[in-house]
Amino acid sequence: MIIGVRNGSGQLRWLWYGVCIDQRGAILLSRHAPPDGRWVLPGGGVEYGGSGVDPQCELSVLRRRGRC
Repeated sequence: MIIGVRNGSGQLRWLWYGVCIDQRGAILLSRHAPPDGRWVLPGGGVEYGGSGVDPQCELSVLRRRGRC
């Protein structure tokens, strides 16, 4: 899943997440460090206005490794 989000200044930030399910149907989640402690899908992003790894490429690498 790839999402583009704009801030108030119109700068774009790309976020990407993978849904990884094993043979038992369990979903891989990642936990934020305290004090937040939320459970989220594994993924990443690029800061507003920044450039970085192509999200589609990152997802492709995870799939080839059998992680998504």
